[in-house]
Amino acid sequence: RTAALLAVVERARQPARAAVRQALALPEHAVSLLDFSARLHRDAAPAGESLAAFAGRRLDRLRKKALALAAAAQLSDPASLHVLRIGVKRLRYAIEFFAPLYRAGAVERALKTLTALQDALGALNDLSRAGPLLRQCAGDDAALREAVALIGGWHGPRHAVLGRLTLQGMRRLRKLKPFWKD
Repeated sequence: RTAALLAVVERARQPARAAVRQALALPEHAVSLLDFSARLHRDAAPAGESLAAFAGRRLDRLRKKALALAAAAQLSDPASLHVLRIGVKRLRYAIEFFAPLYRAGAVERALKTLTALQDALGALNDLSRAGPLLRQCAGDDAALREAVALIGGWHGPRHAVLGRLTLQGMRRLRKLKPFWKD
């Protein structure tokens, strides 16, 4: 049953991959990359502001946004969790970028918290997206729908664990000390 479902999924994946390759080969894609590169080299750093001050303002804003997204997130709402994951990812990447400006231990603690939360949210997002896609691939075929149910049942306990890890990660996010203000 699952082998047949895998074959259907693989057939559905091929046109999607071809569409992505085609989009990346378009001249518009190359132009946007060149434009982005030109902007990087054209824009000068703001005068009169230190890098540490800029980093602090940026990290404050990203932390505030992540906390607001965490407050609004619901385990029963995959879209809110996905938006939270993006907010956590942005904060994490900014901390990684500005890490040389701060104490290594504080940075490592923050990154550990953010990485764990981002990983749990990513796995939850994968599970929430996989179910509908598998059901779509199965269509009305009873054997394929049975395979989808089997896969869903297998992932049920993992989903519960990921939910607990997400709640724990959100609590840790709220307790995350803004080390860049020290």
